[in-house]
Amino acid sequence: MTREEKTRLSLEELEIPFYEEVPAADEGNTKLRSLDEIVKRVVAGFYSFDLAQSIYYAEPFPELADMYKAIICTFNAQDYLTDSEHELFAEDSDDFVEASLDNMDLAFEIIFRGHACQLLLWVLGLNDDLDFPTEEDSPVQIDRSVFEKENLDSFKTKIKLRDFSEILDKADLIFHIDYACAKAVEAGDDIPAGVSYEIVSYIKKTFLWLFSKIELADFDDE
Repeated sequence: MTREEKTRLSLEELEIPFYEEVPAADEGNTKLRSLDEIVKRVVAGFYSFDLAQSIYYAEPFPELADMYKAIICTFNAQDYLTDSEHELFAEDSDDFVEASLDNMDLAFEIIFRGHACQLLLWVLGLNDDLDFPTEEDSPVQIDRSVFEKENLDSFKTKIKLRDFSEILDKADLIFHIDYACAKAVEAGDDIPAGVSYEIVSYIKKTFLWLFSKIELADFDDE
């Protein structure tokens, strides 16, 4: 079965229209970033996600932020935070609780961007499947034990990178879902299949970053 046939079948099951004009994801003009880059990004993304959950659902405390910043630095992943993730970590310890309580919207946004972290874990062969990005979704579940490694080299020992063709199959589907959402918004229609347009767009950006089409600085652009 071709990639287009797989995408058409998946979209048909979801009752999402297929648009011919969406560029196909193919091996000819796409390459993955290095393994080190992907691991650094997933580490930065996970600890941002976990800090955001602590702020939003529990109680913000500066010791956790300081500990997570130290772990991110151990992986040399401090340059792999998005601008909004930097903002979450940026508060001075003395003002962290008050600033975090004023920043609940940012924490909530980063929590639901956990789908992107889940995607990268899937690419690395450390996650079996992906949650479908619906409006009613609860935060994604990410196995914390995956991150119980001391540094970049030890983390890489358990990676089983997925076949590039499988990654492109998933990307092609996401690109089509994102485009169908955009067309629905343009027409003033309901988003198909209960998809969260915001989440699926962020997953699309993660694929574009993974394929070296955009940089992390582009993640927070509308």
